[in-house]
Amino acid sequence: MFFVGLDGRAEDPIGGYVQPAAFLGDLRRIHSGSATRSDLERKLAAAPDDVLARLVLTDELLELGDDPARGTRLAAARRIDVHGSSVPWRRHERQRVQNGLFGKYPG
Repeated sequence: MFFVGLDGRAEDPIGGYVQPAAFLGDLRRIHSGSATRSDLERKLAAAPDDVLARLVLTDELLELGDDPARGTRLAAARRIDVHGSSVPWRRHERQRVQNGLFGKYPG
């Protein structure tokens, strides 16, 4: 299930079965605009060199199926952290490998 903003862009997905209390919590979070695509984009705009913010948004874009924007964000994160040595980048890469091994996301 995707929630769409007023501009027609997907803001946040909720996938699979979610317990009612957790679903209600997600609905409230999305309605408040917290940790949605737009919120993550605002945070990144405020701190463009924040690798963690960029990678969180990148993962959100993957969940939303927005591959062109995801690729752009990953390339920008790589330009900021050229050697991939930051903790956020290493976590992102480790998660990408794990997800690739277990089939969650494309590698």
